[in-house]
Amino acid sequence: MTLRLSLICVFATSFSMKLWASSKSPSSVGIEKATRNIDTARIASPSESNWLSYGLDYDEQRYSRLAQIDSDNITDLGLDWRYDPEVPKEWGKMACCDIENRGVAIYQGKEFVGTLDARLLPLEASTGRVLWDVKTADTSEYPYTINGAPRAAKGKVFIGNGGAEIGAREFVSAYDADSGELAWRFYTVPGNPEIGQQSEAIK
Repeated sequence: MTLRLSLICVFATSFSMKLWASSKSPSSVGIEKATRNIDTARIASPSESNWLSYGLDYDEQRYSRLAQIDSDNITDLGLDWRYDPEVPKEWGKMACCDIENRGVAIYQGKEFVGTLDARLLPLEASTGRVLWDVKTADTSEYPYTINGAPRAAKGKVFIGNGGAEIGAREFVSAYDADSGELAWRFYTVPGNPEIGQQSEAIK
């Protein structure tokens, strides 16, 4: 019997995030139905049958009681679509801690992905179609990267950047989950004192 999943599973590297097609996969209609109502309230109160966010929920206790998938039936899983963010291979040298990706955020029918070349984008969970694609940092001056998992809540998706170990100034950004418009940015590293505060949040 084919094992049916309520959420998309991702096999990910920062260069190539791929979902391989399978005739055993749940239909795009089933995926859309399963993901469209994943919102802040559901992530904050996870059920015993779903893992909806990085670390399980906003508390990120990372303990799962899920037992439906195990070493005996994992080979029965099927996936619906494939996505490749087309990160230039030469960008791999910019990552301090190897080429990796720590996960995605599922929110209101979208699957949010951070790429190694510092982009953030949502894929339509049912089809893999890219809905928007934003550059989260200026990589022309510093080698910013993303290998962490985004978080989503209250209509926004949040992402940090890597690069501090190579001189980049770190920050966390929030984007509108529907449009990709930057909502706010908080710098976690002080800037040049001669310029003054560059974040409204810490003035």
